[in-house]
Amino acid sequence: LFLFLFIFAVIVCTMVGQDIDIRREWSDADLYVGSLWKAVLTILQVFTIDRISASLGQPLMSISPPTAAMLVMSVIFLNFGCINILVAVMVE
Repeated sequence: LFLFLFIFAVIVCTMVGQDIDIRREWSDADLYVGSLWKAVLTILQVFTIDRISASLGQPLMSISPPTAAMLVMSVIFLNFGCINILVAVMVE
């Protein structure tokens, strides 16, 4: 599960964190995806459906729709993976 979290963080970091135009338009880009570990923390907070997802989703949707779609895919993928692991533990 951590591997997929890391993969999604790398994708988001390269799509948003390395783009100079997005950094100019979005002042909080360094805070959320400035480095790889910040992106991992951001994906983890979005994965747990924290309040950060609302403040992160709106700017990303207007600046980079593919990245917002990637965040939605990561939430769906990681939540189903977590639920699958929990169910497997309870069945055993």
